[in-house]
Amino acid sequence: AKTVSYYVQALYAQNKGTNVLSTTIANPTPKGQDGIFASAVYDKESNEVIVKGINTTEGSKSIDIKLNGLKNGIAKVNTITLDCSDYDMENTVDNPNAIVPQEATLKAEGSTIKANVAGKNFVVFKIKK
Repeated sequence: AKTVSYYVQALYAQNKGTNVLSTTIANPTPKGQDGIFASAVYDKESNEVIVKGINTTEGSKSIDIKLNGLKNGIAKVNTITLDCSDYDMENTVDNPNAIVPQEATLKAEGSTIKANVAGKNFVVFKIKK
């Protein structure tokens, strides 16, 4: 059975992009002090901005992802979420899909994505311009 660590590493490897982008975590606290960590890349092949983020706290956090410099806004946002909140749950031979990445879509408002990231969740935002 594939582990949660395997899925996190796979999601990073599959979404490495071609160019690293500057990432700023704004108010109310500096990067990481509120349990939110993020990185962003651009992928020339897919023409996507890919933001990878994790909420290391127990509680849910509301976040805004703002892409500066977009003339026409965001066309589409696909997400891949890995829920790591239940420390007693693991993938086993009997239940190999207890924890697997879940795909969804989000709507954007202009060049901003408003999202709610549950506690102990890793999320990949794949953003089409």
